[in-house]
Amino acid sequence: MSNQEKETGKLEKVSKKVNFFLAGKGFYLVLCLCIAAIGVSGYVVLFANKGIDVPDVPDVPDIGLVTSVPYTFVPSEEPTLPVQQTVTNVPAGPSPTTTKPPAQTEPPQKIFYVRPLPGEIIRAYSGSTPVYNPTMDDWRTHTGIDIVGTVGEPVLAVAKGKVVDVYEDAFKGVVVVIEHEDGIRSIYCGLSKMPSVEVGDAVSAGMIIGSLGRTAAFEMLDEAHLHFEMMRNGEYIDPNEVLPAKAD
Repeated sequence: MSNQEKETGKLEKVSKKVNFFLAGKGFYLVLCLCIAAIGVSGYVVLFANKGIDVPDVPDVPDIGLVTSVPYTFVPSEEPTLPVQQTVTNVPAGPSPTTTKPPAQTEPPQKIFYVRPLPGEIIRAYSGSTPVYNPTMDDWRTHTGIDIVGTVGEPVLAVAKGKVVDVYEDAFKGVVVVIEHEDGIRSIYCGLSKMPSVEVGDAVSAGMIIGSLGRTAAFEMLDEAHLHFEMMRNGEYIDPNEVLPAKAD
């Protein structure tokens, strides 16, 4: 037998012995070696970092800060395109050939005036100048003219118009107001208690509206007369500027 064959026979015997050992008690030996390896590894990890200084982390005080940010919806900033609108039912403009010129306001027409009484004027219109009033014993403006007459004498409407007021005043007595077509108002004061016209009546120049009385308390010391006033645009005017002159 050669040396090579002898060596081969020895290796086969050794291999059989190892396999027999591993099949028996060898399993437990391998298990112990694994546990020992795990223990050594844990020891190395546990004690290997003992030489490294790790800084202490300071405690962070609670100051009430909110660390969570609420979600806020941000709308898209896409440009909004204008919506095209359709205009319908647009009235057509007036035709140049059918346009009418603006209406012109005609000035008030002159109307015919007469005097309310034929008597003399005993106190004239004073405008803004105060005059003495014997009954009131004071100085005041005289807003009309005083035409002398007799109690019961007919008083005439001075022009065509419409009765707009009939009333009794504590100072001027029984009063009739007539508005004329030219915008002037005539005011008859000191009439008797029973005027001949009512509010809304149409009158003409020279028509009887009542009779002369003694009802004007603020001029009672004067002889019987008609206190006659005229107003234009809310202001007193001198009746002599409108009435015809007294006939001789």
